[in-house]
Amino acid sequence: MRLPTTARVFLLFVLIAFPAFAEETVGYYIGSFDMVTMGHKAVVASTLNDPKLGIKKIYITVNWNTDKDFNASMEERVEMMRRTYAEFGDRVEILREPLEGRPDFARYLIEKHQGKVLGIFGDDTFDKNYKIFTKDTNVHDFDYVKVARPEAATVMTESVYVPVIHDHEIEADGTSSSAARKAIAEGKDPVKMGLISQGAYDYIMERGLYKTPTEAEIPQLKADFEARYRKFIAEMQTAWPGHDLSKLPVPEFKSTQSVEAQADKFVRHLITNLKLNLKQQYEMRPLAEKLLGIRYPTTPMRSTQRAGIYFGSFDGGVNPGQKEVVREALKNVDVLYVAALGRSAKEIKMPLEERKAALREQLAEFGGRIVVTDLPSLEDSPSFVRRVRNEYSPDTTAFFGTNVFQKNYDRLKGISHLKFAALAVPGSDPMLPPGVPLIGKADPCGIRNVAPDAPHDPPA
Repeated sequence: MRLPTTARVFLLFVLIAFPAFAEETVGYYIGSFDMVTMGHKAVVASTLNDPKLGIKKIYITVNWNTDKDFNASMEERVEMMRRTYAEFGDRVEILREPLEGRPDFARYLIEKHQGKVLGIFGDDTFDKNYKIFTKDTNVHDFDYVKVARPEAATVMTESVYVPVIHDHEIEADGTSSSAARKAIAEGKDPVKMGLISQGAYDYIMERGLYKTPTEAEIPQLKADFEARYRKFIAEMQTAWPGHDLSKLPVPEFKSTQSVEAQADKFVRHLITNLKLNLKQQYEMRPLAEKLLGIRYPTTPMRSTQRAGIYFGSFDGGVNPGQKEVVREALKNVDVLYVAALGRSAKEIKMPLEERKAALREQLAEFGGRIVVTDLPSLEDSPSFVRRVRNEYSPDTTAFFGTNVFQKNYDRLKGISHLKFAALAVPGSDPMLPPGVPLIGKADPCGIRNVAPDAPHDPPA
């Protein structure tokens, strides 16, 4: 089976995105960025370059589901952000805020980097975000950075105890998004005023964003807006039957909003008025975004594919028995991570990179369903398994031969959302835990959970 292009691109991202096995501290910065200013840029520069924090990378997520009526679309705001932060290279990554929510994305980052996440918040948003993250008691290894302008009043939280607060001050007075929008509306140059970056300003001019129409233009713009909405609702009713959309009110018209931002508003309008849950949103959004021509579609934070893991020394590449393991594993999962050990109790003669090259060549027949990678040692396997599992929504399956099953099972059995499968090796006949299948010719029925209720990771 050949995976679709999007799936193969995702696998490439996962492989490249895995950081080194050392723990890393990363930052998480959230905002609407309508528009992004030099003040926002100063926040990132201040925290990213502070040696006391030791932040290796900052993830910035752009809000979509708030009470704000954005002037620019998600795609437009993300592009302004990318142009503003281009000089930081891969130390800054710009993303749309996942539908799964901020706490879940924080957990995702903690697992991905196996370290601490620092939430970076301004004085004006600190209290709100502190409440969001502390309400979710499953977010561990999450601390706070509070960034204030010198003239800004400190916002105190209602809580008696905040785990860690790192205070920062930035010299970017008056660089609010509203000040930048006002400058553009008045025909002033916000770059010369020190409000926004040249890259963001160039993009705004290219797309004609943040324009204020004349009174004479507004009636026609409003009529066009309402016509687009009614056309969308009519098409959506056909594409998404079972939901009565005819009685939904027309959303409020905003004259300074781009056409693309209006399309985003139509989608949010459905979500809000129909009170759609996360599953319903993922059913509705692809249909709505296609009808509206939205170029930055919504995707789940984690892949919906089934992933498997198989590791060993592979000294000399894969032998016929190991290749059969791979073949049997791929009957039960969509993608299999084959990891070569960097070191083992047994002597390994072939260099790691040569073994990985041999694996790629010998497993090439399985195409993009195989991800060849490496694992420093068996002691590092829990960390490795958690990182792979973190990229997928379904449970991940670990495959081991019966001759090495028990030791690996004992090492990994405490990891949540992890299943196991054993593959028969001649000369070994271990007692397998309840529910662990012996796959291959001995048991072609597939894979089951280790237990009805998989154990959860203990808090860090």
